[in-house]
Amino acid sequence: MSQKQPLPSLTGHRLKPRKRDEKKQYDPSGFRDSILEGLNEAGQDLEAVSKFLDTSSSKLDYRRYGGNLVEILIAGGLLAPGGSIVQDGQVNRTDTCLFVMADSMEMVRAWEQVFTKLERRFKFLEKMHEEEMNKILVYLKGFTPQERQCLARITALWLASGQVPPTILPILINERQVNDGTSLEFLLETFSVLKQEKGGTAVINVIKRSGIEARLMDFFPLVNQQQTEENFNKTFLARDLPEVVSFRKNQAAQGERNELHRAVRDAIAEDRPVKEIIAEVKEGMSKNTVQEYDAVVMIWSCVMSAVEWNKKEDLLQDQAMRHLKKYVVLFAAFTKNTRSELALLNRIQEYCYDNMNFLKSFNKIVLLLYKTDVLCEEVILKWYKDAHSSRGWSVFMDQMKKFVEWLEHAEEDLKRFQSRQVPDEILFSVTELVLHPDWRETPKRTLMEKTRQISTLALIETQKLIDVTETGPSHADRWKKIEETVELLLVFPTRLLIPNVSQKIWDLVEDGLNAFKVPDDSKLARLLWTQGIVNRLIKPDYVILGRLLESHHDFFQNTLMSLFNEVLENSPDLLWMGHDPLILCLAQNPSLFRSFLEFAEAQLLVLDCDMNFVAMIRSIGEMVLKKANNPVALFPIDSQTQIALICLLQRNDDSENCLETLIQKCVPLHNISIVLFPQAYQKALHYSSLHRKVLHVMDPFSKFCIKDVHQD
Repeated sequence: MSQKQPLPSLTGHRLKPRKRDEKKQYDPSGFRDSILEGLNEAGQDLEAVSKFLDTSSSKLDYRRYGGNLVEILIAGGLLAPGGSIVQDGQVNRTDTCLFVMADSMEMVRAWEQVFTKLERRFKFLEKMHEEEMNKILVYLKGFTPQERQCLARITALWLASGQVPPTILPILINERQVNDGTSLEFLLETFSVLKQEKGGTAVINVIKRSGIEARLMDFFPLVNQQQTEENFNKTFLARDLPEVVSFRKNQAAQGERNELHRAVRDAIAEDRPVKEIIAEVKEGMSKNTVQEYDAVVMIWSCVMSAVEWNKKEDLLQDQAMRHLKKYVVLFAAFTKNTRSELALLNRIQEYCYDNMNFLKSFNKIVLLLYKTDVLCEEVILKWYKDAHSSRGWSVFMDQMKKFVEWLEHAEEDLKRFQSRQVPDEILFSVTELVLHPDWRETPKRTLMEKTRQISTLALIETQKLIDVTETGPSHADRWKKIEETVELLLVFPTRLLIPNVSQKIWDLVEDGLNAFKVPDDSKLARLLWTQGIVNRLIKPDYVILGRLLESHHDFFQNTLMSLFNEVLENSPDLLWMGHDPLILCLAQNPSLFRSFLEFAEAQLLVLDCDMNFVAMIRSIGEMVLKKANNPVALFPIDSQTQIALICLLQRNDDSENCLETLIQKCVPLHNISIVLFPQAYQKALHYSSLHRKVLHVMDPFSKFCIKDVHQD
């Protein structure tokens, strides 16, 4: 019987690993010995050094020992913790290194070229260079003062060329090196050389990119009260680095502004009263030495960042106008001089350019701030001519062109008015008071005070004349006295000396309108309109102004004709400019609006329904109705029911019921209504044809007016 042979066993046999899987032993000392041998052969010839480093890459593993290579080129050998040279062989250090050879700035630049050539040839050494610098900068105390100076100089060159990033600088802030001044001296030397090479701007850029802008004081030792602003300024100025001193001051001011910015942003977010916000900003300005022009720009940013804006441009404009109207008082409180107004205007321009949804809203924002006396004419004109930002200027120039043209004409009229010679009898004899015949030679302060006294007395005397009911001057004489007093109050500088002068003028006019009938030859409406409203010398009261225009029928019609001609010759956009007060008067005075309708209808007949005139009347009517609180109440009482139905039709509200009711009423409508509501009448005609109900249009205007409604 045969026995089974034992299976072969692998016990005692070793498998030889493949050559590619063999791990080489980490041997920095061997790498060092090879590098030192080549450097010693090259000697003082840096060209030979660069050639040796280039050719040795095929034999030596730079990817594994790149950090050791940087140490050897800088210090001449491998560095032990603390900065000393490792002593573990017969040859531990070479004199062919930066620390030994770089005894002048020329040699430092030559060694910088050695590193540049090496890293251009082997890009992976850049990252190793950065990591090694983070280690070497901790060893500064282990180097001699001369070696630290060499290292600081070449670090400046590396920062200038971008071979090492500025983020290595924060490593200098460690307690051991800061306390004996090593870190500060290294930083000062680095910045001085960097300024010589690239200028002061490069120093500031390195500070910003390194992240030490808020830690510059940390480089100074805590002992002997060295961490003071005075010592900081003295130290950097001694090394010809005033840019760093200015930068720190600006940083401190910016920190204060940021603190104020957060406070204002929080106050707006909490919807606190504007008066409280104004008080808080003024307190912060005085405390942190923030200028007014900086404050108003900051306020704009806070106001605009407090809202989540609509994505649709048409809705965005209305939202922006409503939001900004809440804070016009806040803007006005910090635009007391030309520089502040210009700063705000340019900030608005840049904001609208950066946020493209606001691009078409720029002129409306400026117009709002102009109407609310935040921006004045002079500033807008100066901005338009030569003080604007270049960003998006072509777009904004086109938007503002017509408005600026109107401002230029208004400014010319205002200058003519203010420069005119005011008769003595108007200025000083309104209340039959004669001060002095040579009043033009009176000192300015005395003249101002006497003008204020006379204006106040004129108001009192005129009010007494109005209150007299039984005896006294005639109504015509009393009204003439009102005109004289109003003219006195409009004269410069009277309107600047009397508090609430606008309200006093309107109260006086209202009392006169309530007390007696306005004479036919009165010039008060023209005076208030041309000098007070158009030239923006007083704030308008549209209700009283409307009553006054209603009593001056001829002047009202002339003003309307002026409006018609200007719009026909130019553009409907002008309605939002010089004639905006007339629109508001029509919106708040039903009888005045009805007079406008009658006058417009008469002009339509004269012009034989000219299409341009029809479009203009429609634009004016739409604007008036938009401004009115109750548009229907502006129309005659007998047609208000039909107008209410037409308004609903115009908005597509319950169209069929409105149309049926409108046909059943069969009441003649106001001729001009069809001009104001064309869409509603088109729907009515279409509806009648669908339901076999014929609307006969019998009127002088053919297409535009319906006088009778007949139902078959």
